[in-house]
Amino acid sequence: MPPNVPALPPTRLLLALLLILLPAGDALAIGLGNATVRSRLNQPLDAVVQVRLGPDEGIEPDELHARLASPAAHQAAGLAYPAVLQGARFTLEGGPSNPVIHIRTRRPVHEPLLAFLLELDWGRGRLLKEFNFLLDPPGYRALPRTTASDTARPVEARPPRGEPLSEEGLPVFVGEPAPQVVEEVEEVVEAPAPPRPQ
Repeated sequence: MPPNVPALPPTRLLLALLLILLPAGDALAIGLGNATVRSRLNQPLDAVVQVRLGPDEGIEPDELHARLASPAAHQAAGLAYPAVLQGARFTLEGGPSNPVIHIRTRRPVHEPLLAFLLELDWGRGRLLKEFNFLLDPPGYRALPRTTASDTARPVEARPPRGEPLSEEGLPVFVGEPAPQVVEEVEEVVEAPAPPRPQ
């Protein structure tokens, strides 16, 4: 390989090969969209992934088969093969207008991050897509987002009623000694600079 041409990482090489091997029409006809995770950490996985079918491409949802990609595909993509997804059910649901892949496991997922490759096969082609699910613990609720108008506004500090104020307008508490400020000064002695040779 010429020295100015960088080598492709294994993940990009695998994706490039898949795109070359897929017929152009089918490559544009199918896509995997967003995923929604319905389960929580330490529960069996329950998630759905949107399937996008191009109009008038002649692919019916019943031709699609979804599954966890092979260990070799995971390795080529630089991902660990997720043992918790072995035996998981990948079922197509939703009908032709809104197909989704429903992913369910029997065993609970104990890791908060689940990364895997989903494989979608339709006879004339195959698609791989990486998904990363972040599982929240049970009972977790996201904090509401705040806006600038929701933030705290400065409030003028007032001393308790009846307390005197100093000249600066700060409260003076009678009966308490004033704190002493002690400042330590370190003496720095500089040595004379050595004479410069001429």
